Amino acid sequence: MAGSALSGQASVLIDGREICKKRGNGHFCRELLYNISCSANLTDTRYICLIPDSTSKDIQKGFINVEFVTRKLFDPISWEQVALPLEALRHRVTHVLCPYHTFPIFLPPGVIKLIIYHDLIFLHPFRVRGGTKLFIGNIYRSFLFRFISRFLRKRDIILTVSSYTRDLLLRFRGLDSVIIGNSCKHTASMLANAAPTVCLEKYFLHIGGDALTKNTKHIIASFLKARRIAGPSFPKLVIMGVTCNYAETLRKVFGFGDEVVFLFSISDEEKSSMIKGSLGVVFVSTKEGFGLPIIEAQAAGRPVITSRRRPMKDIVTEGDLLVSPTDESELIAAYNSLAQRNDKRSHLAASNAVEIDQFQIIENLLG
Repeated sequence: MAGSALSGQASVLIDGREICKKRGNGHFCRELLYNISCSANLTDTRYICLIPDSTSKDIQKGFINVEFVTRKLFDPISWEQVALPLEALRHRVTHVLCPYHTFPIFLPPGVIKLIIYHDLIFLHPFRVRGGTKLFIGNIYRSFLFRFISRFLRKRDIILTVSSYTRDLLLRFRGLDSVIIGNSCKHTASMLANAAPTVCLEKYFLHIGGDALTKNTKHIIASFLKARRIAGPSFPKLVIMGVTCNYAETLRKVFGFGDEVVFLFSISDEEKSSMIKGSLGVVFVSTKEGFGLPIIEAQAAGRPVITSRRRPMKDIVTEGDLLVSPTDESELIAAYNSLAQRNDKRSHLAASNAVEIDQFQIIENLLG
């Protein structure tokens, strides 16, 4: 057994189950690991990341100063409730970092949980599109959250990505939390040499998903109407984040042609290049915990069309456009505004979200 807890050295076991997922929690996990790997050599803390044995070794190479251990992934629940506690015992860690709204109920005595909440959308499993697997996952998240007061130990810590989600945690469960924020330092590191994946002269980029909260149908409908009014010279719409099945459904519903382009299973590097080459990012969700594409666009110096709702409106900067997520006329006007622009903001535009040092926040909590 590796021993660090017994020697008094802090050691953190990170749940890296979703490290390979392209968006959402997977992207957050990679950004968090990148922040840790850039600074972990400055501390005596030992950082260990538990990942599925199917994870590409190329991903592991990108995060120095982080130890990786592998386990067979049978299903997410047994991974979290069985594999994670066993690895915590095996490595004698002092803390377990849980980045996905959930946590193991039982851990070895003395081990402190760091639980990260991105949003509370999972509390409405019937409203979130995404199939049976996502539905079951949201039921599981809801169960742990509803009974969280019974499962928390005295020294356990709740973290969250935005002041908005922090307010919700206080309102619905009386839980105080530490804001760890979101980062796009990993994405920003790829921007310097990024070249567009799709050869389009002008395009808007929508980073969406199958969930109804991503508002993809409304975004497409407004775009098609704006293009119909402006004519064929109007920029195209590139969409990433949706599944092939949902993309096919959208094609049947709207009957569009090559004016809408879907990209599937693209890498972080390809995503960075598409953001950099766009006229702007369209991220008009009805509900979010943070809104990572906003700060990704800011890092690339691109403007954003986003929702006039928290938390999205809390992280916009000068040049971004706020619209009502349900108002078609506002979204059409925003498309037209971006189509007529030719401005680029400086690389890594000022944003409170970008400036948050996730590594230092974790280090401060370990004491």
